[in-house]
Order: sequence, then C-alpha cells, then structure tokens
Amino acid sequence: MAMPTNAKFKGKLRNKIFLFMALIGIVPLVAAAALTYYVVISSHRDDVAKVEAAVLTQTANQVQSFMMNDVLAHATVEIPYGGNIFATSSVPAQQYVLGQTLAAVPYLQSEAYVNLAGQETAAADRAHLAGVASSSLADVSTSPGFLAAKQGSNYLGPVTYSGAPLVPTIDFASPVTDERGQVIGAIVGTATLGDLQKIVASATIGNTGYVYLVDQNGAIMTGGGSLAGGGNFGNTVIGSAAAANLPIVQKVIGGTDATSAADQARYKNMFGVPVVAAGKAVPAGGQYWGLVAEWPTSEADAVINALLLRDAVMLLVVFGLVVLLSFVLALIIVRPIDMLEEGTERVAQGKFTEGVNITTGDELEELGDSFNDMVMGLKQLEQLKDEFVFIAAHELRTPVAAMKGYLQLILDGTTGQIPDATRTFIEKVIASNQRLIQLVNDLLEVARSQAGRLTIKVAPTDIAPTITSTLDELRSLAEEKGIAMSYDPQLPGGATLPRILADADRVKEVMVNLVGNAIKYMGGAGTITITHELGADGKGVPTLITHIADTGIGMSAEAQQKLFEKFYRVQTDKTKNITGTGLGLFIVKEMIEKMSGTIGVVSEEGKGSTFSFALKTADESDIK
Repeated sequence: MAMPTNAKFKGKLRNKIFLFMALIGIVPLVAAAALTYYVVISSHRDDVAKVEAAVLTQTANQVQSFMMNDVLAHATVEIPYGGNIFATSSVPAQQYVLGQTLAAVPYLQSEAYVNLAGQETAAADRAHLAGVASSSLADVSTSPGFLAAKQGSNYLGPVTYSGAPLVPTIDFASPVTDERGQVIGAIVGTATLGDLQKIVASATIGNTGYVYLVDQNGAIMTGGGSLAGGGNFGNTVIGSAAAANLPIVQKVIGGTDATSAADQARYKNMFGVPVVAAGKAVPAGGQYWGLVAEWPTSEADAVINALLLRDAVMLLVVFGLVVLLSFVLALIIVRPIDMLEEGTERVAQGKFTEGVNITTGDELEELGDSFNDMVMGLKQLEQLKDEFVFIAAHELRTPVAAMKGYLQLILDGTTGQIPDATRTFIEKVIASNQRLIQLVNDLLEVARSQAGRLTIKVAPTDIAPTITSTLDELRSLAEEKGIAMSYDPQLPGGATLPRILADADRVKEVMVNLVGNAIKYMGGAGTITITHELGADGKGVPTLITHIADTGIGMSAEAQQKLFEKFYRVQTDKTKNITGTGLGLFIVKEMIEKMSGTIGVVSEEGKGSTFSFALKTADESDIK
C-alpha cells in the first residue's frame, strides 16, 4: 500500500495546536514567575541591607562613643583661670594625676603632659605609674599629635599593632585649655583598643552573621562571629590584611558607606564561606576605619531560598499541568481530523465497510456525517462495479473459451490444411486469447474475493509437497531461460517443517504466481531459492515463513509500496515488454490474508527480490 502523498505532514497540526496552547499558558506563567522572582529578590536584598545597616550604625556609634567618651575623655583637661598646671611646682601633681588615671583605666598604656614648647613636663606608663624620670622626658614638639592638640584639636593616630598576641594600639592627643578656651598645653598618650572587641563581638546578625572592624589600611583590628574559634576572629586574624583588598573594605576606609541594597557585596569571606556583606565608614581623627558586616548566605538567604524552591516546585507542577492540558486539548481538537484521515486511507484501500464516528457536536461532526454518506455512496458504487465485473467476466468466460477451442481445432488441421502464414496468425490469436482468458479468470477471482465468494478451506497441511509440485510444473519454463531453482524442504539446522493451517489448493496458486513472477522478471539467467524459517505473528502465535528469493531485476521502494494493489504493474524499461494483468499479486495477498497470514516483499533494483509469506502452524488440537 502506498503511503499518502501528504504523509510527511502528519501530526503537524496537532503539534501547532499543542505549541500554541502551551505558549498561551506558559508565556504568562513564566513572565509572572520572572516578575515575582525579581520582586522577591529585590525585597529580600532590601531587607538584608536594612538589617545589616541597622547593626552597622549601632556598632559604629558605640565605637565612636568609646573613642570620644573614653579614650579622649581621659586626655581632656580644663584649667581654671589663673592656674598654671605647667609650673615646676605642679609637676608632682601632674605625676599623681597621671598615675591615678593609668591605674584606673587599663587600656591606657602611657600618658604625658606637654607644655606649649612641646616638652613633656610629666609622664607615666605601665612600668612607671609614679612617673618616669625627668631625664626621660621627651621633646614631642614635632609629633603630629602635639601639633594637632596645640591647634586645639583632638588627635587619633594611625592604628599600630604590638605585643604577642598582637593588640591594636593608637596614639592620641588632646589640648589642655583654660577656662577661656585658650590652649595652654597638651596631653599625649598611647592606648590599646582591645576593649573594642567587646563592642564589635556583641554585634551579631541572625545566628551566624558578624561584624569586624578594620583600620585605616584595611587590617583587621577586631571582630566577632562564630566562623573563627572561640566565638571571635581569634588572635591569628588581628592585624591581618586578609580582607584589605575586598572592594567593600576599600570603599569604607575611603570614607563611603556601603549599606544600601545596591551597595551589597556577595563573595567568599576569608574563611571561604559565601557571605552577603555591607560596610560603614567610621571617622577616626582625619582618617577612616571601617566596619564590615558579613552574613553567611546559608542563613541570610535561607528563607528566600525555601520560598523560591517552593515557588519553583509549584511552577514546575503548573508548567507540567499546562503542557499536559495543552497536549490533551490538542488531541481532542485533532482527533476528529485523524479519524477522517484514517477513514480516507481505508477508502483509498478500497475498504468501504467502516465510516467514522465523530461526536464533537460541531462542524467536525457534520463533516464526519458527510464523509460517512460519501463512503456509503462509494460502497454502493463498488458493489455495483464488482457485480458488473463478475457478470461481465462470467459472461466472457464461455465465448473466449469457445474461441480458444475452435482456433485450436483449426490449428490442428480439423478443417483442412492451412498455410504457414495463416498458422502464424492463428498462433498469435491463440496467445492473445490465452491472455484474455487469464484476465477473465483473474477478474473472476477478484470479484469473488471482493464479494466474499472466494472459497478458502483451512486445514492442517504439509507445504513441502505443494512447493515441490509447483517447481516441477514450472521447471521446464525456468530451464528454457537458464534459471536454476532450488528448494530446501526443512528448517535451518535440518529440523522437520511443521504443518500449517492453510488451503493447499490456494497455497499452490500462491506459489505458482510468486515463482512464475520470479521467472518472468528474472531478466536473464539466474537463480530462485525457496527456504523456510519459524516466526510468530503480532499476537505471538507461531508461524512458518516461506521465502522466495530471486536474483532478478528487482524493484524500487516506491514500487514495493504499491505492488499488492489491483492492476498495479512495475513500469520500467526492463518490464515494458512483459505481459500481465496486474491482478496476480493482489489475488495472492487476498488469499494469504484470508488464511490469516501475511505477505511482504524486500527488493533492491538490480539485485533481485525476496517475497515472504507467513502462515500459522498447526498444533496437536488442529491436527486432531
């Protein structure tokens, strides 16, 4: 059976409808999901930024309060008018005040009174709480701290690190003024900033977020958090420049805050943990320290990740439902069209016994009813045609047979001697009459088959004798053309052939047709080989497959598709002089199928053809 000429387009309408419906459902869904994702992520970033900004602002205020109200407050002195604290007689008092101050304030490491000339008048440190010797008093007139204090400004110097383990240390200075605000001297000193650890370590974000403080160079002064042992950054990190090159650190020590959502940074911290970070600049005496908040994304994004995961699952479920519903809807729309297509294929095969059952309640159902009316009309026409062919063939059979008989009598000399020229003409007429008889017989067989009058008597039978007798009948014809025929009446490996369920006479007709065609279309000398093998049909029922292979002219793939149609003959330069009705293989197929078998062909042009038919094998119950 030939494929429909539009077979390559099959299924495209369904695909188009499916894609169209899926896009209608999916595009808005994806757009809404993308918008939701953007809004949720933006809102989440804002929330995280607000949390970190609040913690940073509070911590920055505490750091500045410590420096101004604690460190520098101990260096701020106001002398009543008329007093002269820098007189020689006041040195013991200066030493006493310094000693008491260092004893009361542990983070102060040293402190000294300095007159306007830049000369220390009294000094004390942790090793000399009662005061250092006068010979050890220094001239600090060129130090940045004294110069700033002399101008009336407080001074905080660069952070340095000393001790083991390292401790951040800072030089400070503050002016000494009288009650009129006139600078009359200065107090300079050194303080450790270890107490900032308490302030910074108390600043936490969630369960794992932390804050750390960096100096003017980006080195870590102190910090908190649970990422390092002991609940803080640990002694090995203090003074480290591990974070100095981070863009957010560079930004805050440059004096710019990074507390908005747009300024957030995401990176792996010094411990290799992904974090979301914000920063705040902390003014420190003409320079900037920096506070950096780092919140591990595993906690910072935990809620939003769970929300997005839930939304993603929901989106996938909805996406799957949209695709499924689109596919089902496409099938519902296209199914009636598929039914019509299947109906047209049946009509093309000459099957008019079945219409289409379309119950959509719309124009497609009306189209299906019209199609069924057309099929009924074609069925009636087919029945009339078959009846006409049967009657015509039956009526033609007697006269053509009579013509053959009378012509043969004339040829045999019953009416007297005939000239050789006349004999030649009569032989040609007899040959044409024989072809006409064959056509009439074929038409009768087709008509019987179409009308259900083709008699098939299925019974267990041996196929080998039928094939052997067929080859014996056709052997002389084959030998005339130099064709060798061989037959192996057993299965591969030497096993005995099983009996088949078939009509032996019809199998004989099938074999005569197939072997006769192999001889006819050999195109010269060649071989015909007949073999068997076991197989099974689509339901798993055992079958015996018979192969008739030749080395003839073969045929194209297109010809193979049409080969078993009525009146089809392969038309090539090699076959144009070969006579035939185009009904033989159609009749063969009808016979095989009425015996519950199948038939097919495999061929290649110039290499020959192999016709194969399969018939069910007989079991013990069939034989009994």
